[in-house]
Amino acid sequence: MHPRYLLAIVGSLLLLQGCTRHRFVDHSAVLVRVNGRPITEEDYEYYARARNRVEPPSLNPAHARALALTEMTNTVILAEEARRLGMQNNPAVHFEIAQQRDYILARALVKRYLTDHPVTRAQLKAAYAKKYRGRGQVEYRARQILVHSRTEAKRLIQELQHGARFSVLARRYSLDPGAAFNSGKLGWFTKGQMLPSFVSAVAALKQGEISPHPVRTEFGWHVVQLEAERMVPPPSLRKAGPALERRLIRSRIAQLIALQRAHARITHP
Repeated sequence: MHPRYLLAIVGSLLLLQGCTRHRFVDHSAVLVRVNGRPITEEDYEYYARARNRVEPPSLNPAHARALALTEMTNTVILAEEARRLGMQNNPAVHFEIAQQRDYILARALVKRYLTDHPVTRAQLKAAYAKKYRGRGQVEYRARQILVHSRTEAKRLIQELQHGARFSVLARRYSLDPGAAFNSGKLGWFTKGQMLPSFVSAVAALKQGEISPHPVRTEFGWHVVQLEAERMVPPPSLRKAGPALERRLIRSRIAQLIALQRAHARITHP
């Protein structure tokens, strides 16, 4: 049994153990008993769903079911032996169980909140319209030579101004292995794909022009040449939709957290 599959059954056990006042009653069929403890159809369904999220389901349903029940049985056997040895009283184990329980409950709350506050088609269209506003975006194609110091970058700019070939200097001096191998070529990129200072320098150039001054980023000093630029249309709603939906979902979760924090009593001793 692979350890990653333990989480499904362990998670359900932790969640049920934490509900002492309002215990969930499972009326589904008992599939197997392990030392008197039942593993039910509901247990199996939960475990199978979690397992299928880790890897694709088996093409043989009967085999997959038998394997899952074996894994669940093994987990219960191991857990009971751990309890017999008192491992639940080990501080590290105790805190890990508590953290897992909190994580499972928090995830359940988020899931319910997103179900009650789904991202609608109208909201997705509004987010799309706000982001793209019917406009395309500029793509740049550039080359660079990345070096350690401003002095070295200035020297390379002077050599280029006196007729040196950009590709030759890139292969000889650039610290960026990919750019050096490709004669400094970076291919097409948009504003959001590069560091702001780098994009600003590229956008200020005319086609074929080399930056008159070295460009500094967290990676070092760049000598930049703009090869071309073009305007590309915005992606369709169908293509951009998944990313926009993820952003809206993150916003929903942030709203939930802010709401709960506003009503929570948080102290720092």
